[in-house]
Amino acid sequence: MSEIVKIRDLLSCWTYQQLQGFLTLHDVLEREGIEFEELKEFITEHKKELVARVSKPRKKSSLNKLLLWRNRGKKCPECGAIMWPYPVNTEPRNQVGGDFKMQLICEHCNNELFLTIDEDQLLKKYGIV
Repeated sequence: MSEIVKIRDLLSCWTYQQLQGFLTLHDVLEREGIEFEELKEFITEHKKELVARVSKPRKKSSLNKLLLWRNRGKKCPECGAIMWPYPVNTEPRNQVGGDFKMQLICEHCNNELFLTIDEDQLLKKYGIV
């Protein structure tokens, strides 16, 4: 069996994006002088911090709020598209510092706004709740 077939079979269970992420990580490790064994050790020690929160299906009421948000929500000051709300400073992975509770991200130009109000207050402000 040729080397190419072996490599193709070995890598067939990963998506192109995952493989690109691996190559990027490899380049960063090489540039920073970090050995692969050090990375494995770090991941093993900090597994709980690195594991993403398991996403749960949204409740129907949450979906209705999102649909209303799409019609009445905050528009991006740069391009006019809808800015989507995301909670921040609620867990180790989404810390941004300060007393911010929400982040609005534009779906087109990736403009970001940080707010000190939480999701319920934001929805009330725009007449959604």
